[in-house]
Amino acid sequence: MKILVACIHYPVASGRFIARALRRLGHDVKTVGPSTHNQIWAIHVDPKWNWEPDLPGWEWHPDLTIIADSAYAIDRPDWGEYALWGVDNHVHGYAGRDYDYMFFAHSWGARMDEPNAYWLPPCYDPEAHHDTKSERDIDIGIQAVAYAGRVEAVTAMRQAGLNVEAGTGYIWDDYRAFYNRTKVAFVQSSRGDLTLRFFEAMAMGCCVLADHAEDADRMGFVPGEDYVRYADAADAVDKTHELLAGDLWRMIAANGKAKVAPHTWDARAAEMLRIIDEKKQTRDRPG
Repeated sequence: MKILVACIHYPVASGRFIARALRRLGHDVKTVGPSTHNQIWAIHVDPKWNWEPDLPGWEWHPDLTIIADSAYAIDRPDWGEYALWGVDNHVHGYAGRDYDYMFFAHSWGARMDEPNAYWLPPCYDPEAHHDTKSERDIDIGIQAVAYAGRVEAVTAMRQAGLNVEAGTGYIWDDYRAFYNRTKVAFVQSSRGDLTLRFFEAMAMGCCVLADHAEDADRMGFVPGEDYVRYADAADAVDKTHELLAGDLWRMIAANGKAKVAPHTWDARAAEMLRIIDEKKQTRDRPG
């Protein structure tokens, strides 16, 4: 299938993961949209991770166009299906445009009540996020934008004497190397959302310490078995001490890694294409 992915080309972007997964599934994938080159999160990263659009020629007509961004879209083409794949419907409304299909990461977010909306939960990239069996010398770590709640928790952890490393800017190989050195991955959502980092850190063999996310329960992730749930900064400190006191973090990390294994971008992309094919057959069936 010929598939066009339209989005802003950040060094790390959902559109990039979507395109990678679809190519691994054997599809002819092109991308369009502006590039920020090596800029993301108001910082500069190594230019080797720049992502530039393919800019297919006019003779290349996609069977499916996927809008994979909340801030950028192209008009419905004259050919093929037109879909939205939005991972930010917990904070963005994706309003003002009609699609044949809409796939969203958060079951309770914007536009999920519409008849052509489908839930595709967050996931991880099996090539980018895996366990390298490295020595884990960081007790607790996080790579994320420094929102106030995250800063509060990291500050409390440091004051409690924990070996914590936190920052923003590690991506791709450096991101994988960081989390493969980390025993406990600290995950704090922006709005009670189930984050990509929840899945990525589990796949990289970390014990995930996360705040409550309704969709984690819906997907069958069990607190205390597959990951550890905390209530606030003080609780995060206490839970981390408990995890590191023995080998509890190892057991939960192993459980989480096994539980998260099926939840790849490839599996999500395959499910999207299955739904589209099923709906097309129903729509095109005579009578």
